[in-house]
Amino acid sequence: MSTELKKTELLPLGEMHYGRKREQPSSSQLKQFYREAKVLLQHPILWFEEPTREIIGQSLGRAISCEGLTCYACAVLRNHVHLLIRKHRLKDREIVAMLTLESRNELLRQSWGSPSHPIWSDDILVVYKDTPEKVHETIAYINDNFTKHGIAFQNWSFLKPYDGFPFNKLKAR
Repeated sequence: MSTELKKTELLPLGEMHYGRKREQPSSSQLKQFYREAKVLLQHPILWFEEPTREIIGQSLGRAISCEGLTCYACAVLRNHVHLLIRKHRLKDREIVAMLTLESRNELLRQSWGSPSHPIWSDDILVVYKDTPEKVHETIAYINDNFTKHGIAFQNWSFLKPYDGFPFNKLKAR
């Protein structure tokens, strides 16, 4: 979802495209892209295998619980995470910073990765969902990622069922 290229060395890899392409590249094209990109990157590509995904999920859960956040959906995938978090007194960037820092610190405590590797991208996408229908669609989208990525469904203990917030408050009046 980047809108700018900060590392000009990556220009030979191809034109930048914002968002998802209508036609996705084939598996062989993706593998070729990663092979070519690997030598141009400042840090090695990190892939989250099952034990690492578990560490990330548990650390996200601790941070979510400590801060009193409400999370409706979470998918920890091989190279990124999807979360659906209810509006909170903290600003979105504060929430992202807290979650990425907590998960990064836990990974380093578990001797995974290098302290010099940022682990998470600075290019985080935050999208607001303003109707119950959009919230339900997003929960379904996040949960569909498990099948799409060939990963077992994750039923994190910190997930809460969607209660219609904030529209449930309006109906109660």
